[in-house]
Amino acid sequence: IDQRSIRFLNMEELEMLKGFDILKDYLESKETEISTYNTGRSSFNTRYLTNLGTFRIYAQRYLEQNPIIRNDMTLMVRELAPAKSGVPLEIYCFSKEVRWVQFEKVQSDILEHLLAVLPSFRLRVFQECSDIYQAVGNQVDVVGGAFRFDHMENPFASVYEGQHPEQK
Repeated sequence: IDQRSIRFLNMEELEMLKGFDILKDYLESKETEISTYNTGRSSFNTRYLTNLGTFRIYAQRYLEQNPIIRNDMTLMVRELAPAKSGVPLEIYCFSKEVRWVQFEKVQSDILEHLLAVLPSFRLRVFQECSDIYQAVGNQVDVVGGAFRFDHMENPFASVYEGQHPEQK
């Protein structure tokens, strides 16, 4: 996971994420727990939910509810130590499917689903080109179109009437 995309969730995002059935009860429970903890504390001593932690719970619950995954064996989603290539997310589970080709399909389906839902948590996968941005309309887009910053102004909009700074 690209470390620069990890952050606290705001109230609007929490409400949106409650739209995922597998997260609703978790988020409501955590909101109550955190609200109780934060009562009477200064803002420097309060707790908040993070997008990565919430995604990790989503992934865990997604696997627990997946009928092709064995629930009688170890099932875990965890973060590993941050590295120069981001925060590794380890998914550890066992498939009911043991035939090689079908097992590979199960593995691919899980990975594809988790990668596709990642932007809902405003998270990005780290990849070598994640530092190369291009101006797209009034937004900034990762080259290749993998992720959009929906609420970001075009950093080049007022510079040299639409030209990139290096073109002056």
